Amino acid sequence: MAEVQLIIMGRTRAGKPFRPSDWAERLCSQTATFCNKSKLTYSPYIKPVLAEGVRSVLVNGKFEDVDPKGWQFVLHFARDNDLEVRTEAAIEEAPPLELSEEEPDLPWPVPVEEVAYGALLASIYAERDSLKNPG
Repeated sequence: MAEVQLIIMGRTRAGKPFRPSDWAERLCSQTATFCNKSKLTYSPYIKPVLAEGVRSVLVNGKFEDVDPKGWQFVLHFARDNDLEVRTEAAIEEAPPLELSEEEPDLPWPVPVEEVAYGALLASIYAERDSLKNPG
């Protein structure tokens, strides 16, 4: 049986681009680690990619077995933000992100009241914290 992979596209089901432009890297950084050279290394189960020219996230089906709560978090993130989810798409490795002038490079994490997309960040923080501290 082929391995299941989900592609969370960087656009809504209505076809609008999802913002901020570095959302995929931010989402994937939740499961990333730092190697011995202080370089961020994405998990083999969830990583940013380009799918049909759109910045997206590739989620390996094994992620559900390795981290069930993380899997649920990613699925809820896609659903809550009305993102397009596919099982097939032409993908390639995502190039380094270059932020536009309209989107300053913000440190992560940032106080939610300091950014226009604070509601998105608040929901990410709340979901992440609930996974760490159930109950």
